[in-house]
Amino acid sequence: LNTGTATSTFSGGISGTSVSMTSLTASTGINLTGGSFYNTATATSTFTTSGLSVNGGGLASANGLTLTAGDLSSNGVFRFTGAATSTLSGGISMTSISAANGLTLKGGSILNTSTATSTFSGGISGTSLAAANGLTITAGSILNTSTATSTFSGGISTVGLSSSAG
Repeated sequence: LNTGTATSTFSGGISGTSVSMTSLTASTGINLTGGSFYNTATATSTFTTSGLSVNGGGLASANGLTLTAGDLSSNGVFRFTGAATSTLSGGISMTSISAANGLTLKGGSILNTSTATSTFSGGISGTSLAAANGLTITAGSILNTSTATSTFSGGISTVGLSSSAG
C-alpha cells in the first residue's frame, strides 16, 4: 500500500482482473492487449499531441461525432446510412459526384464554371430552359407538343422550312 505521492515502477506490468485508481500516467503509452477501455463517467478524453489513431474495428459512437477544429478526411468512403439529411454550410467541393438514386437540389442551382460539356442521356426535364450564349442542337429536333406559340425577336434563318399545317 503506497499512500504517499511517490511513483512506482512495475517492470513486469500490472496484472489482475480489476485495477482501481484516480489517475494514470504512462510516458511510453498504454498497451491494452485484451478487453477495452470502459468509461462509466460523463467525462471526455483529450488527445492533445498526436490525436487518436484507431485500427481494426474503427471508431463508433452512439451519440454522434463532433469535430470542433481540423478536417475530416478518409482514404476510404464516407457512408451515410441514415435517412436524415446533412447540411454543409460552407458548401461542398469535389472532383466528381455519383448518386445512385438521383440528385435533388432544394434551392440554388448547378453551376458549371469550366468549359466542359455535360451529357444527360435521359434528357433534361424542367419548367424552363435558359441559355445565355445560344442553344445548339446537333441532332434531333425541337418538338413542341403544346398549343403555345414561340416568338423569335431576331427572326428565323433556315436552309429549308416546311410546315404540315400551313
